[in-house]
Amino acid sequence: LQRTMALASGWFRSQLRTPAGQQALDYLTSDRGLSLATQETFSLGYAPDCWDGLLKHLQQVEGLPIEVLEAAGLVVPRKGGNGFYDRFRHRVMVPIHDRQGRVIGFGGRSLDGAEPKYLNSPETELFEKGKHLFGLDKAANAIRKDDRAVVVEGYFDVIALHAAGITNAVAAL
Repeated sequence: LQRTMALASGWFRSQLRTPAGQQALDYLTSDRGLSLATQETFSLGYAPDCWDGLLKHLQQVEGLPIEVLEAAGLVVPRKGGNGFYDRFRHRVMVPIHDRQGRVIGFGGRSLDGAEPKYLNSPETELFEKGKHLFGLDKAANAIRKDDRAVVVEGYFDVIALHAAGITNAVAAL
């Protein structure tokens, strides 16, 4: 599952630099004011507006079985049980890391007003929302040094604070 999540994160990052990812890149740079360096630090990416882009990549290129993709929370069974589709479509993708920096889940921010505005990974063997803080992998040293943490509401609050030099910020999931 950890390899699957790492491969998915890499694919989402690569999609941000394609023509299809331009709207997401514009959102991150213009609307959110995030530098390319900050985007890289947080491994931000893009889930294309298609039903099976990640599914095809992980199955055909990486050779991963559908059972693993489903267990990772990356694909959803179609109604009627006839195949699967990508959970995340046309969203800015924010990987969620554990304390060791391994990708354990994703938050996807809608780019076209689709609801929900933020779609998160379901709970899996790797990811239990109540047991993790977003950004803790990057904030742990600053929290230890300052002997305090700044707890904020969401992913982009943490990212903006880190970009501004406030590196002891985390968010509840």
